[in-house]
Order: sequence, then C-alpha cells, then structure tokens
Amino acid sequence: MRFLFVNIGYPPFQGGAQVYVRMLAERLVAEGHRVTVLTSTAAEVEAIWDGCKKNLPSGEGIANGVRVVRFPLRHLSPSPYGYYGWRRLTVGLARLRGIPEGVLGRMAHLTPWSPALQRAMNHWEEPVDVVHGFTIPFESLLLGAEALARRCGAAFFITPFLHTGSEDDPAVERSYAMPHQIGLMRRAAGVVALTSIEREFLIRRGVPASVVHAVPAGIPLEAACSDDGMAEATAVLFLGAATYEKGAIHVAEAVRRLRAAGVDITLDVAGTVTGQFSAYFEKLPPEEQAGIRVHRNVSEAEKRRLLARCALLAMPSRVDSFGLVFLEAWAYGKPVIGTQAGGIPEVVDHGENGFLVRFGDVDALAGALRALLTDRELARRMGAAGRDKLRSRYDWEIVYPQLLGLYQREFQR
Repeated sequence: MRFLFVNIGYPPFQGGAQVYVRMLAERLVAEGHRVTVLTSTAAEVEAIWDGCKKNLPSGEGIANGVRVVRFPLRHLSPSPYGYYGWRRLTVGLARLRGIPEGVLGRMAHLTPWSPALQRAMNHWEEPVDVVHGFTIPFESLLLGAEALARRCGAAFFITPFLHTGSEDDPAVERSYAMPHQIGLMRRAAGVVALTSIEREFLIRRGVPASVVHAVPAGIPLEAACSDDGMAEATAVLFLGAATYEKGAIHVAEAVRRLRAAGVDITLDVAGTVTGQFSAYFEKLPPEEQAGIRVHRNVSEAEKRRLLARCALLAMPSRVDSFGLVFLEAWAYGKPVIGTQAGGIPEVVDHGENGFLVRFGDVDALAGALRALLTDRELARRMGAAGRDKLRSRYDWEIVYPQLLGLYQREFQR
C-alpha cells in the first residue's frame, strides 16, 4: 500500500506523537509498503508558534526508509502572541452557536500556518491509498490532508491524540473538540483513539461509533531492559516537554517541598525545556536549583540512561491522550506517577503500577513521591506490574497488527 502521513513534526522533533508516527511509518516500510511523511520544519514544540525557536532545514530526505518532506512554517505577528491570540479567538468563537464549521476551519489554517505545505497537498499528484493525519489541535494540516485524500480517492484516517482533560475542568478539551475538528473526524474513514476514554468522548460528541477504533499506543518489547545496577534511589525523572500543562513545574515544586522537609530526592527534567520552565527554574535560589538537573533535548541513548538511573517517573500532565513515557518507564521496571486526566487513568492503574493524582495537587504529588522513594518494595512491585502490563497489552507486536488491520479493511473495500 501507498501511505501519506501528515503531522506537525517528525523526529528529531521530540514528543510522543512523533515517536508514534515514526514507529508506524518505519514498520510499514519494513514490510514493503511505501510511506511519505509531510511535516513542518519545527524542531521543537515551541517552534510551531514562535518564529525564534529552532527549525530544521526544509526539503526532502529518507529516514530509515521513510520519505520525509519538511515545509517551513510562517508565524502571525507578533510571534508567538499572534498565534496565542488567534487560537483563543478561534476557540472562543467555536463555543458560540451558529458559527459555521467552514469559518472555524479557515481561521484554523493560520494555527499552524504553512502555505508551502498546503500548496503541496493542494497539488499532490502521486498515487496514494491511505492518507493518515495526526494531532487534531493542528487541524490546519488535517483539513488539507482530508481534501487531498478526497481528491485522490484515498482512505482518510485520523489519530487525534485528543486531550480530554479532567471532568471538573473542561478548559483543555475546548481546543480539541471544536465543531470543525469533530466534523473532520466524523467524515474520516477511521479515527484511531488511543484509549476507550478517548473513544467514548468522541462518540458522545457525534463521531459515529463505527468510525472510532480504540487501539492503544505501544513500544517494541525489546526496549524493556533492566537498570543494570545504575539506579539512583533518590532520582525522579520527568520526561517530556517541560511545561506547566505537562506538570513539570508541579513536580519541581513537590521536589522542593520534600527537600525542604529533609527528604533525599533529586529531579531530572529531560526533553524539550521550554521558555516557561526555564523562567521558573531561573528564579529559584541556587541551593534549590541544585536539586533539579535539567537535560535539554536528550538523545535516545541519554533518555535510556536516565530511565535506567531513575527510581521512578513522574509526569502529572493534563494534556496527554495516552502517555507513551509511562510505557518507556515500565520497560525499565520503574513505577510511575500520572494524573486523573485524559486517557492516563486507562493506562496507569492507581495503586497497582503507579499512582494517579489530581492535576496541580502538589501536596498529593509530594506524598506519592515520598511513598515510592521510601518504600522500596512498593516501588519494585509497582514497576514489575507495569512491565507485566506493557508485555500483555502495549507490546508493539500486539498493537501494530491492529493498526494494519484497520488499513487493510478499508483498502479492500
């Protein structure tokens, strides 16, 4: 089959969605399919809305057999505030009755804004069987991908990576369930929800149940390994984009409180370190900064070293549809801490393979950290349970055939 994937980023852009797309694309290519990825030049998440952040060269290349074509982004002035303001206006209008989907869709074309990528999709002439778009909050790209699929007679799939937030705070979902976004998913041949929580959310908002398929994320089982004696009993790892919404600042605050109470604990913050977190960190006094080790844009080898070394992983985020990093921690037999938000409660079983806390509850987060650091047997038992769940449900060899089956059923119609 001939596949065209459309996503806002692709490695070396770091993030769970990018890892997911890369794994799927490379596996399809390994089995003889052809995959082209259309993506932006963004090298990190902030580059999507901030023209001063790092970008990759535009153009075409081959990465592990996958054809990757990158297109530059343009930014509303003043950057990044133009993006923020325009997006908030779109979200605000989406909450009003009577605003046509087409109006919202045209507004969304500026967030993100890539005229070159849009032109490429408008004039696509190569044969394609499946067009798969990813990441619904960047729906400007998905609207173009849908039009391309319709014009080429290809099946159109979406993996939205939808953030449903928490029941008592609907603010997060407003950016992921606007009428034009739901319309996109309603018209798709298939929508891949990573959890049943996400699937039920979409069905309640009008996406046909026959279209939405709950297929989890996964990682290769060979990623599972021991810590090889490297574990640091007091090290907590935050792995991902270091933002308030991801809970990076809450973890840092919990660590500060525990250190002030005499608990031997350190925090490793690894991944995309945003300006938001940097501003927070730089305001800390030197003695408190000493308890937080910041690792920017770590390599795969460095990520594995940090996973092997940590005592546990904490990512108390409210903007995750799944949380691939929990699987990566379980691969090393490490317990995890997540939140009661999004799809995370379906992935992390509270009290069995990790703890769940309310987003922003620093006291509860500190308590969970203390429990896992002081009760080694509890931490070992939870980490082992996580590894067992990884093997039984989230092994890539279990997940990938489910995705391939969705493609094949549509292709054979």
